[in-house]
Amino acid sequence: MEVRFKLSKVLNREIRCYVAAAVQDEVAAGQEWAAIGEAIGVTAASARASWSEAKVAALLSTRPVRSARRGVSRQTPGAGTTRDWVFARPSGRLQRAGARVLRTYLTSLAEAGQVSVDDVAVQAGLPCDAVTLGLGGELIASWPVTYMLAALLGGQPLVLRTAWEVASGERVLGEQSAAEVRRCVGDVLRVLHVAAGEPDAQTLAALAHLAPDAVADVLAGVRIPDWPGTERLAAALGAEPGLVQPFWACWSSVEAVNGVRPDVG
Repeated sequence: MEVRFKLSKVLNREIRCYVAAAVQDEVAAGQEWAAIGEAIGVTAASARASWSEAKVAALLSTRPVRSARRGVSRQTPGAGTTRDWVFARPSGRLQRAGARVLRTYLTSLAEAGQVSVDDVAVQAGLPCDAVTLGLGGELIASWPVTYMLAALLGGQPLVLRTAWEVASGERVLGEQSAAEVRRCVGDVLRVLHVAAGEPDAQTLAALAHLAPDAVADVLAGVRIPDWPGTERLAAALGAEPGLVQPFWACWSSVEAVNGVRPDVG
C-alpha cells in the first residue's frame, strides 16, 4: 500500500509536469492563451497565471534527472526507488516507434480483456489519466509500471522489454551492433505475434509468402527478410507495417555499413 501511494504521488506530479510542458510548447509555438485556456478548461488569465514561464520552470525542475544508462539491469519489476516510477514523453523517430509498439500491444489487451481502464487504474493504484496516457503511448511509464500494466491486462510483460527500452530511450539502436539491432527487430515482431494470438509459423508463412523456417527464424531474431518480406509478415500478423519499418530501416542501415544484404523474402 505504501508503494502504491508513493507511486500515485509521483505520477500526479508527472502529469502536472506533462501538462506544463505541453503548455510551454504551445506558447513557444505562438498559441494564444485564450486557446490554451479553452483546451484545458480554464480562462486565459488563469492559464497565464498557472503556467507562466517561471512557474513551469520551477515545476519541471522538481523532476528527478534520468540516468544516462543505456544498458538496463533486469531488476525485479517491483523494485527500485521513487525515480523508477517517472513517466517520460517519447522523442525522436525510434522512441515514438517504440511507443507505438507498446500502444499496439497494451490497447489490444485492453480491448480483448474484461478489465476496463478505470479498473486497471484502481488495481494499480494509479491515476486514471496516467493509465490512459500510458496505454496510448503518449507517455512512457517506467519499466516497473509498464510491467504492472501489462500484467493487470492479462498480457506477457517481458515480451515488451525491448520495445520499452527503445521507447524510453534506454536503448539507442544507432549505438548497437547489427546483431543487437536484428534481435530488436525480431523482438518487435514477437510483440505483434503475441498480440495476434501467437499464430503458428505455417499459418504465417502461407499468409506472408515466406518459408515456415524463415518465419521461425525471424521471430527468434536470427535473421530478417528484405522489406517486402517483412512488410508481408507484419500484415499477416494483423499489424500496420509502418510499426516495424523504422526498426527494419535502422537494421538495414547498420547491415549496409557492414556490407550485408537482407535475406530475400
